Amino acid sequence: MAKEVRINIQYYDSPCGRLFLASFADKLCLCDWSDNPFAERNKRRLERYLKASLKTSAWLSTYRYVWRVLIFSNKCGTHC
Repeated sequence: MAKEVRINIQYYDSPCGRLFLASFADKLCLCDWSDNPFAERNKRRLERYLKASLKTSAWLSTYRYVWRVLIFSNKCGTHC
């Protein structure tokens, strides 16, 4: 039986809006605003390119990416 290949996803409610985070092979592969008009298209494209399915997960590594995104945005001076 073939092992299911999946992309772990999680939503994070930031002060600036809701972020969609996706990780594949323990690496962040998508960080997108969920209210982005192209958000669904981006998700489907990711599934197609990686030949994997999206799976909602409370995956611990995803939290590291949330902090990296927040730290980066604070260092760059980007605000809501």
